[in-house]
Amino acid sequence: MSKYSQRSLTYSADRLPGISGAAARFKDALQCRYLAGMWETRMLPADLCWFAFGCDNQPPEYLAPTWSWASVMTATYPFHLDLEYRGLIRFDSEITVLDVQCEVRGLNPFGRVSGGHLRVRGKVVDAHLQGTNVDSIQNSSLRGAPTWGVFPDCLLAPGPGGGIVRTSEGPHPSTFEGPVMCLFVGTTITSHITKRSDARCALVLVPSPADSSAFCRIALATSPLDGPPDTLFHGAEEREVLIL
Repeated sequence: MSKYSQRSLTYSADRLPGISGAAARFKDALQCRYLAGMWETRMLPADLCWFAFGCDNQPPEYLAPTWSWASVMTATYPFHLDLEYRGLIRFDSEITVLDVQCEVRGLNPFGRVSGGHLRVRGKVVDAHLQGTNVDSIQNSSLRGAPTWGVFPDCLLAPGPGGGIVRTSEGPHPSTFEGPVMCLFVGTTITSHITKRSDARCALVLVPSPADSSAFCRIALATSPLDGPPDTLFHGAEEREVLIL
């Protein structure tokens, strides 16, 4: 996924069709559902914790649900770096996947999608995201949560009603801030062989403009376990969350 996402495509709509042949081959081996560039395996919670490297506009056309790496044109990477497959890391999930669906556009089950949703149950908290955006360099942080680093999925901008949205238009405002919801997805636990720190992972969500009962992903937030105590999810309650 990470190497493919770094490639430049003439048409953004080819983001998923470009790997449809490879996806069809993996389907025979994995024997599970294909979900807009991801797979319905026990590792789906970990695979939701991808992050973007660098920021670009949100594509003007729909590519995939916001929880999928295929929804943006920026180079993306799995936070766990596939190390679990080599026994160097494990991911302790803190969410329960209740339902996940993707609607395919056309006859190719591995091609373009026209919609999709993910319903999970997990710990959520209300938070406030603030950031600056200058020359496509974006710095974001969660107010009152200094241990958490934020990786925006793409360029963010002020949205309707004082919110924050992924933006596909320019020029881009230099600053943005607004209320968000954070969903605690899980924790990576690395072996002593690796040089990476154990970390908590959370999705940063905002209300969906298409459905008032649903949310869209705009960023990944992470916090090291070996740092100061985490207070962001202290006392957090579990609830069902629908992500489009």
